[in-house]
Amino acid sequence: FRTARSCAEHLLDVGLPRDAGQAFERVLEYCVTDEQRLLVLSKLATSLQMCGRWDESKRVLHKSRQLQARTAPNANPHDDVELGLFESRWRARLEDASLLDELKVCALADDASPSHRVMCVLLGLKVAAGVNDIDAMEKLYLATAPILTNPTIAPACRLEVEVIYHSVCGDRQKAEQAADELRSAVRDERDPRTRLRALCNVGVAYRLAGRTDEAVAVFSELVDLSLAHGFLSRITFACLELIRFYLASGDVPQARAHME
Repeated sequence: FRTARSCAEHLLDVGLPRDAGQAFERVLEYCVTDEQRLLVLSKLATSLQMCGRWDESKRVLHKSRQLQARTAPNANPHDDVELGLFESRWRARLEDASLLDELKVCALADDASPSHRVMCVLLGLKVAAGVNDIDAMEKLYLATAPILTNPTIAPACRLEVEVIYHSVCGDRQKAEQAADELRSAVRDERDPRTRLRALCNVGVAYRLAGRTDEAVAVFSELVDLSLAHGFLSRITFACLELIRFYLASGDVPQARAHME
């Protein structure tokens, strides 16, 4: 088990999520305890999400939740599995309305940690923006305001909330300021997931603010980082944003290059 798991994790670390996913599926065959299965299922879900295989990651996370219910029936449900399921459901784009309602509940849950609540607000703001529900964005932002200064909240998460909220329905100047601070804050971030997510939000904020050259630079950086770490879904997002810019400026050759 240990050797097989180490090999699968190495594939994930070097940016080969497809190969890592296959390897983690094989590791499951060597698991002898439920704790080992939960660990491997978590890594498998991450591999699938990096590839943009959201429906499959949902199924894996549901397996994790079922296993947790058997091994620790009294465990707090506000955990990484819940966040992973929320993310997968949103990316699959099948149930925005019910998902938004659940995220609102989690944002106010007394038995959830401050960091978990902020992550639910962060995703809730994105879901609400996607369906143009400004009222929901206002309520989510108000729900998170009292805990944003909690010392357990990572600066990047706090700034992301400010960037998304103010870009859509708040103060555009505050959105730009938060985006600038966020870009600087994640420059030395070691977790590629955090850095890539932040750059997505910074790039969109710059685009909405009309800072085209900076937005292109951020999305180009996002493409390079996504390629380096194997985040295929992020590559697609960044390339589509760059194609949007190049077509708008009449640079058809550059747009075509990114389509390929």
